[in-house]
Order: sequence, then structure tokens, then C-alpha cells
Amino acid sequence: MAGETLPASSARGKDQSHQMATTIYHRKVGGRNQTLDTALRQIHTREIWGGLSANNQAAFAVKALRGPLPSNTDGVEFETDVAPTPGCSTPAEIFWYNDGTPGVSLASDGNHAAIPVKIRLVRYTQNNIPPVGIDWIP
Repeated sequence: MAGETLPASSARGKDQSHQMATTIYHRKVGGRNQTLDTALRQIHTREIWGGLSANNQAAFAVKALRGPLPSNTDGVEFETDVAPTPGCSTPAEIFWYNDGTPGVSLASDGNHAAIPVKIRLVRYTQNNIPPVGIDWIP
């Protein structure tokens, strides 16, 4: 895929003193939950957020897919040292609930769960922004 690599310096500024795990997850661009604007906020905050769970309307949950972001797929690829909520994931989908799961917090807006992440890749080729797309790799 043709693309432009943006400098990692745009994501600097937060404490990087803790070691992240090597487990890789991703979220695909789609709907209102994972957009380019969302990806830019994720780079800035170093967090992935999730809203009310479809499976448990009483809890907020971050949802992601296992493994690296597939080629030719728009989205964000990340690592986290926060273990998924036990017993809540499927072979493909991973969930982190803010129901006491260690490392999962309530986001600053009070309406989302949040986990700390290390962003590995952001790919966005929709809407011709820029015309050849963007691959951001720190």
C-alpha cells in the first residue's frame, strides 16, 4: 500500500518507564468508534477506550481483535500489558471490562473504559486524506 510514514515524535510526552507486553491487538476502522480522529487521540493519550458492552449493559469494555492489523486494512495496532478480563474473550475478540479488572480504568469522561497501550501502527486510507493514505509507525 502506498502511504506516508509520519514521525513518531508526535506521540512523545507521556511516561514510558513501564515495560509493555509483546501481545499484539488491533481495532479496525469502522462506524463511529474507530475513526482517524479516534486514532489520533489514541496516539496522544496512549489509551484505547471502550463504551457500554453489548454483552453487559452495566459495564464499559474495551474491545479489540487478536493479532496484528491485517494488510490493506485500516485501523490501529497496539500492545498492552493489561491482561484481558478472564472468561470474557472469544478466540477472535478480546475484552477488557472496568469491573475491577486490574489495569482497566474509567476514562476521564466517565463514560468509557480505558487501557494504557503502546501504539504500533495506524493505517488510514479512507476519504483521500491524504490521497495516498497514511501509515504511522512510531
